[in-house]
Amino acid sequence: VNFTNQSRFAKSHVWLFGDGAFSADANPEHDYTEGDYEVQYVAINGCGTDTMTTRISIGVKPTAAFMANKTSGCAGYEVQFDNQSLAGNQYEWFFPGGVPTSSTEASPAVRYPAKGKYDVQLIVRNAFYSDTLTRSDYIEVRSKPEADFSVQVTGFKAFFTDQTIDGNNFIWDFGNGKASFNRNPEIDYGVEGEFNVRLIVQNPCGTDTVFRKVAIYLVPKVNFSAST
Repeated sequence: VNFTNQSRFAKSHVWLFGDGAFSADANPEHDYTEGDYEVQYVAINGCGTDTMTTRISIGVKPTAAFMANKTSGCAGYEVQFDNQSLAGNQYEWFFPGGVPTSSTEASPAVRYPAKGKYDVQLIVRNAFYSDTLTRSDYIEVRSKPEADFSVQVTGFKAFFTDQTIDGNNFIWDFGNGKASFNRNPEIDYGVEGEFNVRLIVQNPCGTDTVFRKVAIYLVPKVNFSAST
């Protein structure tokens, strides 16, 4: 800490730093350890002395830092947070969407029951300062897929459009012994009829299946003859 003498008419100086050390310099410098100190300054000249006392706090500002063992997973998964903060001894966590939603533990575990992206915030404190770290959308929670599709029929051809939520892999059974792994396939049935189409969708969190009947019928062509 650098001290600056702002007294008037002083001929000599005495500094008492509050930790047992002292100095007679006009503008001294002193090294402290962390803590609270009462500093006394005495200005002296031939006419007398004058004294000023003040308190100072010496501390290291903490640095908030953390990591998670797994930042994405399926609904219901648990995250173990690793507090990597420096110079702190009090911790306040906030976990929107998590269970619990907050914690004062150093390195808590949190469960996330619902799909979504969630922020995580850590506030680190010591006796003198605080620091805050917020990671936006740090946790991503996924759920099993919700299978769905639409179909458009033109002649004998059927064009399928996937409308699944959160699907990664797609298995189509067109109801005529043929299959596809494309996301948006098409097929030429070649004949009229009704076909039970099944779509199976997978992702790391599970599987979902949807069934739908597809009708393939050509528009009739009108033709007739008459005799009298």
